[in-house]
Amino acid sequence: MKNSDVHVSLLQATAALVSERGLADLTVQEVVKRAGVSKGALFHYFPSKQALLDAAFQHWLDDFSRRVGDEIKSDSVAHGKFTRAYVKATLFDLSHEGREIWAAFSLNAIFELDRMEKWQAWLRERLSEHPEEEVDQNLIAVRCDLPPSSVPVITDKARG
Repeated sequence: MKNSDVHVSLLQATAALVSERGLADLTVQEVVKRAGVSKGALFHYFPSKQALLDAAFQHWLDDFSRRVGDEIKSDSVAHGKFTRAYVKATLFDLSHEGREIWAAFSLNAIFELDRMEKWQAWLRERLSEHPEEEVDQNLIAVRCDLPPSSVPVITDKARG
C-alpha cells in the first residue's frame, strides 16, 4: 500500500467506525484492524488518537465543503444559493452512509472547542462569499432548522 493509500485508509476506517460506534467508543486497535495496517503505521501519520480524530473531522469537513461547492456551482439562482447548497449537502449526508458520521462529528463539534472553531471558521468563510445570506432571517432559519420568527432574537443576542 502506498503512503497516501494508508493515510486515506486510516481516515476511511475511522469514519466507518465513528459511523458504527460513535466517537466515544472508537479505539485505535479497531481503526488499524479495519484499515488493515499496523499501529506503527497509524502513529506514523497521526501522533495520537486525538490527531486521528481531528484529521478525520477535517476530511469530513473537506468532503462536505466540496459537496456544498458543487451544489453552488450548479445553482443558477443567486438568492439563497449557499443556503440551498448547504441544505442539499446536509440532506445528502443524512440520506447516505454519512448520516452517522454527520451526527457524530457535528454533535462532537459542539463539545470540542477546536472542531467548533474549525466549523465556525468554515461557515464564516462561506457566508463571506454570500454576505446577503448572512443577515437574511429566512435563510438563517432554514440553515438552523428554526422557525423564522425566532431568528431576530438569535441575531440580536449574537450582536449584543
